[in-house]
Amino acid sequence: MSSIRIQRFPYEEPYHVQLNLSAENGRFSGGLDFYTGVPCLKQFAASLQDFPKHIGDEVEFKYGSPRKEDRMYRHLVIRAYTIGGVGRCAIQFTFNNHGDEPDAGCASFSISADTAAINRLGKLLEKFSELQHLELFWSPREDELFAELQQKTMAAAAS
Repeated sequence: MSSIRIQRFPYEEPYHVQLNLSAENGRFSGGLDFYTGVPCLKQFAASLQDFPKHIGDEVEFKYGSPRKEDRMYRHLVIRAYTIGGVGRCAIQFTFNNHGDEPDAGCASFSISADTAAINRLGKLLEKFSELQHLELFWSPREDELFAELQQKTMAAAAS
């Protein structure tokens, strides 16, 4: 099942947040933690709600650098894009933890979704950026916000 889960860990709020993002499309999965500004999150949410404006439209959220030598903590790209005709879209994820072997990890894959599902993700992300919920769950068919964490994170599982 295709889905996205975002967990929030209070960090310098209301300006910055620490997030743990995991996504899967039924065959591939990936995830990582990262830090971002709340205004960046709100801007991405607004762009998803208004997506697409025309065929060929793309919306991106970028964090970090793909080059390890740039010494960025992580690299993340979330890209919503259209596929062919009207209403067919996808969300592509590119993850890179910039870790050293054997802890290095990277993934890139997409989740198919119709326009309405991507717009719904934007509305959900906007509500999530109000910092009243600790976890967001979205799939092309359903979504939910949680006041408390529902799943253990990778960091919590490792300790």
